[in-house]
Parts: sequence; structure tokens; C-alpha cells
Amino acid sequence: CGRNGAMTAKTSATIVSADSQTDTDQADNLLDGDPTSFWHTQWGDSATPFPHQVVIGFPEAVRLSGVVCTPRRQTGGWIKGYEIQLSDDGSAWHSAASGDFDRSGAAKTVRFAQPEAARYVKFVALSDFDGKPYASLAELTVIPAQ
Repeated sequence: CGRNGAMTAKTSATIVSADSQTDTDQADNLLDGDPTSFWHTQWGDSATPFPHQVVIGFPEAVRLSGVVCTPRRQTGGWIKGYEIQLSDDGSAWHSAASGDFDRSGAAKTVRFAQPEAARYVKFVALSDFDGKPYASLAELTVIPAQ
């Protein structure tokens, strides 16, 4: 376990899908345990509007109590509005948490109202702080239920 009891990149979590990523800043970077690498959606002329999403999957259901989201070191694409959704089958989703992050480079801990078991976690970026259509995140780690 890493900081805040979060599972590290050594878990069996894998990226199932991402709505957007660049050639160098892919969604797999969210699970590599390296805060200097990051996921970044397409930007410039290739940018698509919010929301943006990444789905993480596990081989079997995992009991979770939340997630830790670590922003990239540079401020471009910092996520403001977010939603965390959970699913057993990757098709039917329900919201486990949502809100707005503060504008800082500190890791953001999002706790669910109650622990839940899920095979899939969908992180949805709803907005950024600067009115741009792109998002970035360095790490996305799940917090196992105690």
C-alpha cells in the first residue's frame, strides 16, 4: 500500500479505456506509480470537449473506499469537476462520488460514502480551472476498504 493506504501500481489494475490520450501521455501512466509521468487528453486542434474519462478494471471485484488523484506537476489540464463511477460489468455504472478539486498540486483523496465492491472504476473529468477542453492527471490509485 502507498500513501493514504492506496494500492500501488503493483496491483492487478489495468486501463480498460480512455476517451482521449496523446501519443506520449497515455492513460497507462495513471497506474505506473511515477508522479512525473501523466495522462493527458488531446489538446490544441485535436482537443475534444469535456467530459473525459478513463476506466480502470480488475480481474475480480475489489472492495474500495475511495481513490487518490494526483495532479501532474505542471498546471495545464488540472481537473476541477470530477465524478467517480463504479460498475460490476463495465456496462451499468453508478456514481460513487463527485465534486470539485481544489486548485493545488496536492494529491486529492476522494472517499466514498460507504465501501463498495466493483470490477471497474471510471474516473470522469468534468471541467478544468482554465476553461480549456483538455484534462491531465499523474496518478489514479484506489483505496481498498479496510
